[in-house]
Amino acid sequence: MYKNNLKKILKSKNISQSELSRIADIPRTNIVAIINGKIKNPTIGLMIKISDALKISLDEFRGDKDD
Repeated sequence: MYKNNLKKILKSKNISQSELSRIADIPRTNIVAIINGKIKNPTIGLMIKISDALKISLDEFRGDKDD
């Protein structure tokens, strides 16, 4: 769920994994782990950092909001 949404959002915003890592102040390995499905349920803290960095809602990050 998260991996597909994150990939799609990064692509639509033209943001690389490395850039998101820098903006969100989280290790790139966490972003890669989400995209690769190794982290299936990120912590709320991680979700908030990513959502804030991408300027999206938590619902959008989770995929609860339609495009």
